[in-house]
Amino acid sequence: MEWSVGTITNHAQRLGLAFDREAVRAATDARQVDLKDRRQRIQEQLLDLAERAIDRAQSRYLLTGPDQRRQPQARRV
Repeated sequence: MEWSVGTITNHAQRLGLAFDREAVRAATDARQVDLKDRRQRIQEQLLDLAERAIDRAQSRYLLTGPDQRRQPQARRV
């Protein structure tokens, strides 16, 4: 069926049908707002994670295990 757009439009008008896309537009807009909010939450989580990783990397560590003479030790680095 290779009907033209005009043919479909004319038949739809005679049947009282409309190609109203307002509902689709509203749903799309709502989805965009939801996605923006989600991206914002993910950004906050990633920044928190990065801050914790930096703090941990820059903090002092307690090393445990035998020293070179096989004596138990614990020291802060």
